[in-house]
Formats: sequence, C-alpha cells, structure tokens
Amino acid sequence: MVANISIGGLFAAGVLPAAVNGLAIMALAYYFARKLNLPLEPRIAWREKLRICSKGVLPILMVVIILGGIYGGIFTPTEASAVAVVYGFVVSFFVYKELELVDLPKILLRTCSLTGVVLLILGTASLFSFVLTFERIPHLLAELITEHASNWIVFLLMVHVVFLLLGMIMDALPPIIVLMPILVPAGVALGIEPIHLGILVAANVGIGMISPPVGICLYVSCGISGTPIEAVVRPLIPFLAILIATLLLISYVPVITMFLPTLLGYVGN
Repeated sequence: MVANISIGGLFAAGVLPAAVNGLAIMALAYYFARKLNLPLEPRIAWREKLRICSKGVLPILMVVIILGGIYGGIFTPTEASAVAVVYGFVVSFFVYKELELVDLPKILLRTCSLTGVVLLILGTASLFSFVLTFERIPHLLAELITEHASNWIVFLLMVHVVFLLLGMIMDALPPIIVLMPILVPAGVALGIEPIHLGILVAANVGIGMISPPVGICLYVSCGISGTPIEAVVRPLIPFLAILIATLLLISYVPVITMFLPTLLGYVGN
C-alpha cells in the first residue's frame, strides 16, 4: 500500500521465492538430521496415515478459518486471533474433551506472561523506531542508497544491507513506511520491477523478525518452548545464513519472483 504495488501481484510473486526458501531450509534440516544421526520414526501404513489425517481435520480447519477470513475480508488479523482462541476452546473443550475449566487460569497466566514479553519488546522497539524516524535516519539511508547505487545490482545489495540492519534493531513497519516511497521510484529508474522489490523487502523483513536483538518471532518461539534466547542464537546462525543466501538468489535471479506475476498478467511480458 505504501509503495502502491499490486497486492495480487505480490501474492503471486511470493509463491516461488517461498518454495525456494522452504526447500533450502528443508535441505539444511536434512543435513543436521544426518549429521546428528537423529532417529527416524518407523514407516506408517497408508491406512494409519489416513486415520491420523482424519483426526487432524478440525485443528487444520483453524488455519483455513484464519487465512480464509483474513483474505476474504471477513475479519482483520487481530480479530482472527480472537476467532482462533474461541475455535480452539470449543474444539478442545467440547470435541476432544482435553481441556477442563480448571486449566483455564494456568493457560491465561501463561498467555499473559508470553504476551508481556512480546509487548515489552515491541514497546522498546517502537520507542527506538520513533527516535530513529524523528532523527530521519531511515530517510538519510534511503537518500544514501539512491545517490550511490550506480546499477541495479549495487542498489539491491544496499537495500538488503539497510533493511537487515534496521530489522535487527527496530520494528519493521517504520522502515517500510519511510523507505519504500523513496526506493521504489529509484529502483524503477534502474529497471527493477516494483513487485520484485516489494517481495525482496518482505523477505528481508521476515529475516529481521527472527534476528536478535529485536526478533519478535524469535522471542515468541523461545517463550513458547521455554528455551533461553541465548541458547537459540548460535544454532540459529546457519538458518539465517541460508535465508540470506536465498534472499540474494531471488534478488539476482528475478525470473524466480516475476514468472508467476508475468504469467498472470500483473506485469508486461
């Protein structure tokens, strides 16, 4: 919306880059599984697989309700979280009967604890983002990129460095709001499709959400699993390296991003 880029085009453009990211992470997971000699589960017969899948229909339906409701314009992402809570309670309490009323206080207390951690990080990041934005740091960085990027290769590399650095220390929204209106026209002047640039920024912001010290998704995951953040950072490095490598791949092989939008008519051939 900030850069006036087609939402449908961005959805189409994100499919193949997401596949590239997924395959790369799967390959890394396979490598560690072999390296650590992790035990394999015994093979499951097809009849058993069907039985397991049938038992998982109701939980999987939550994802369908959430995404379908958001993309269908029925409710906002924030409202979707409330819908998910109600649906999860109904299924757990009335269908599976695994949840009892005496469990609710403990569940609510744990929810408040996790939410408090996230809100504390968000509050600090938002304050820092305000200071940086007030001092026009992102704006100055955008001007630095547009003035010194001599070609599209250097331009994209500088964009990635700036967004990665800002994503590590501040909330994602202010850099997008400040930088995108400046970077998109500059990128178009260098021959970069706005949809391509939008996907690259989205992928970059995604990496920032799991990068310390202000990685919201990282802190939430650690809170849910009960794992200290300092124990996660070092094992996380190979995954960050793989995601940065795939980010560079989709950056400098534009056909990965632009194939589907071109095929569907969002951009010219």
